[in-house]
Order: sequence, then C-alpha cells, then structure tokens
Amino acid sequence: AALLAVHAGALVAQQPVLTRAFELERQGSFAAAAEAYRTVLSARPAETAALLGLERALVPLGRGTELIAAGRAALAADSTSAAPYGVLVRAWAAEGRIDSARAVTERWLRVSPGQEPPFRELVGAELGRGAWGEAASDIAAARRRLGQPDALAPEAAQVAVAQRDWMGSVREWIAAMHQLPGLRFAALAAL
Repeated sequence: AALLAVHAGALVAQQPVLTRAFELERQGSFAAAAEAYRTVLSARPAETAALLGLERALVPLGRGTELIAAGRAALAADSTSAAPYGVLVRAWAAEGRIDSARAVTERWLRVSPGQEPPFRELVGAELGRGAWGEAASDIAAARRRLGQPDALAPEAAQVAVAQRDWMGSVREWIAAMHQLPGLRFAALAAL
C-alpha cells in the first residue's frame, strides 16, 4: 500500500510538469518544452503524452536525433505501446536511416502482427522524404504480408499521384473511401 501511495504521488507530481511542457510548446518555447517533457520521461519513460510532446518540441529545433534515446527508453519500459515505435520509425527515417526504421517496423510487427499501423508509419516516413519507389515497394510488401490488397490505400494513392499515375490514384482513393468515407475530401484535393 505504501509503494502504491508513493507511485500515485509521483504521478500526480508529474502532471503539472506535463501541463507546463504543453503550455511551453503551445507558446513556441520548444527548447524549454523539450526539457520539461524530458523531466516527465526521466520518471516515466513510457509516458506517451510526454514522448510525443518531446517529438513535437525537438523536430522544429532540428534535434530529432535526440528522440532515438527517448524512444528506446520508452520501448524498454513498455514494448507493447505503439507510440515509441512510431517515434523511432519517424526519427530514423528523418535521419536517412531507413534500414533502422525498417528494423523498428519489423520489431513492432512482432508485437502487433497483422496490423497496418507499423507499415503505415514506415510508408508515411518514406512519403515524407519523397522516396516514392521505396514507399511503393513497402506498400506492396504490406499488402502481401497482411493479405489485404487494399491495405494502405491512401498512401498508395499518394504514390500514384507522385508518379503521375492518375487512374491508379483514382483506384486507390476509391478503395480508401470504401474503408474510410471521410477521406473523400482528401481524395478530391489530391486529384
């Protein structure tokens, strides 16, 4: 009971720091926000809100590589949470280390087999880098592995647009809208 009370007290004590970090971030004080998020993560490395906040604070500062240590610590604390995997995939891809991003994706897939998010994160990172060929290859691999011919349809539509394959893009957007009807505005904007 005493241990539970100490743990609960630590959680309550961290909440104001997390709130302050968010406020600093909102004000554009990214360096100060990053330090506040790190304070939370030092006590609770798997705190999703703090990890994602740290990402939002470090990227505008051009310090995305610092996310790698935080993401690894978060995975060590909780290897079942999706957030650290996503942060690591994005951080490695931003550094041009797509091999490391793929390795994290494979590790994530072992924890979440048959799920689209690991593939979606990797492909999204590739799209962000303009690596259309790599994205197309990974979409095809994801579809084979998932056994879903329309998996990652929105991402496949983006690749098709980049490659000026208008009919392919239309086919992919139609598949995407069947999955998520709310995407029709994104489809119209993309085409």
